[in-house]
Amino acid sequence: MWINDFRLTVISARMSFDKLTAAYDPSDKSLPLTNRFHYEEAFRANRGTGGVVHADLGLPWHNGRRNTFWWRYLDGLAPAEIDAGTSWRFVIPFRLKFRPAEILTRDVANESVSYECYGFPHGIVLAVTLRYCGPVLTVTEWVERSHAFRSGAALAIEHHGGRDNGFTLDAVIGWLKTAFIRRYFGTLGEPLDSVEAATLMTVVQGKGAEKQNPIDEDIQRALHAVTAWPSPWTLVKPPALALGDNLLPMLGKNLTPACCLYAQPRGRTLWMPPHFDASRKGGGSQKPHTLSCYHRNLVSGTVQAESLVGFAHCFAPTAGGVRKNIVSDRQLPRQVAQRLKALYTGEGSYRSASIRAMIGEMNNRICVNELLNKAKISVINFDEPPKISLVDQSHSPLTS
Repeated sequence: MWINDFRLTVISARMSFDKLTAAYDPSDKSLPLTNRFHYEEAFRANRGTGGVVHADLGLPWHNGRRNTFWWRYLDGLAPAEIDAGTSWRFVIPFRLKFRPAEILTRDVANESVSYECYGFPHGIVLAVTLRYCGPVLTVTEWVERSHAFRSGAALAIEHHGGRDNGFTLDAVIGWLKTAFIRRYFGTLGEPLDSVEAATLMTVVQGKGAEKQNPIDEDIQRALHAVTAWPSPWTLVKPPALALGDNLLPMLGKNLTPACCLYAQPRGRTLWMPPHFDASRKGGGSQKPHTLSCYHRNLVSGTVQAESLVGFAHCFAPTAGGVRKNIVSDRQLPRQVAQRLKALYTGEGSYRSASIRAMIGEMNNRICVNELLNKAKISVINFDEPPKISLVDQSHSPLTS
């Protein structure tokens, strides 16, 4: 089979309570992110309803696109209609519109690298996306190209001071996070970074893939290679396929035995051969069904979960954090706890087995329950099966 369009997004956070626990300083550049009054003012300005305009702050959803994740996350409220207070209560980030650099790959004709950075009261989450759209690749070439982006030193940073070559993706992510923190927060003492970046891979278009039969050993080895990122990937024998483990539940009407959402602790790969035909369109007024919409919703959900879990890690002394009085809003820990539990259970929020598994990773459990306990919210029994179906709500079928 061949692949000619795929997206790989790598997500990493940098969190700190420094600005939340500091004395109020009207000259602090972080105030639109860390102080409720200034946040709401910036939100209203973004909506054109008053407040101080911050040209490099935007809302996390893009106008003109359907925002399935945010609509579900907001418990059915339309993103375009929520007010500033609701946005703060639901811990909605600003999209940081500052662009410190352009990121380039060696094959600029067929590859493009974009990034979005989201500002929260307690830090930032960066999402860097490679899109390949060009001549057809074999499965092996797809894996090798993905590994070259994820682990190689083939990226260039083109900024106002010139162009620097030979960067790994992790180095680029570190450089970008530092640039965003400097602009929006100033300095942060001992920030907490994601220990390992999360990855989301989606094959958007291809041909020749088996659409009905179960995934064979060769396809699973390739899926494992772009989800767990082993090296050398050709010598690794993937674990047996198991629903709820390395296969996450998906919406049944979208599935054939050839489909899967393949999972490893910090990686996901969406593989849906029946939907690789990008020319397939819905009837009447329906928009084209695209896997790119599915990918975008998974990215939004992962960004939000990464930020909320990051807050729990900063908050919990059991994880090395230092709990302090959060002067910008004493209700903020409870608000984060409420949204974190809603995302995990799927009750009153976006439902996703992928996000649930991410929140429930072993190294998160103590911190998450510590935050819930201090917020006087019932803790999570991570060994208990979900009370409601947590199939991904991104598509019904494949609507964004």
